[in-house]
Amino acid sequence: SQFKGSRNARMMIDGIEAFKTLMPGGLRLVVRSAVAEGDQVAVECEGNGMTSAGTAYCNNYVFYMTLKGGRITLVNEYFCTVLADEVLWPLAQSAAGLGETAD
Repeated sequence: SQFKGSRNARMMIDGIEAFKTLMPGGLRLVVRSAVAEGDQVAVECEGNGMTSAGTAYCNNYVFYMTLKGGRITLVNEYFCTVLADEVLWPLAQSAAGLGETAD
């Protein structure tokens, strides 16, 4: 996947800002389930939105979070990377001025 990898807090914030250009209307998350135990929280949700190219985007997500002192210290995000690579990655490359790249 083009979207995998670790990111620090600054990279996450910058990524959220960049995501706004890919999904100008936002990504509506509908929580399907949430489980918390101690400092661990898991949230399963469905995300729906429209890309800047006018393509519908619907993906399923699981966010597994670790908290400390009432603050989120770690987020692991799981989603269909094939769909994200097919629909969002070309838009991300275009927004960054990268064009197509060969693998």
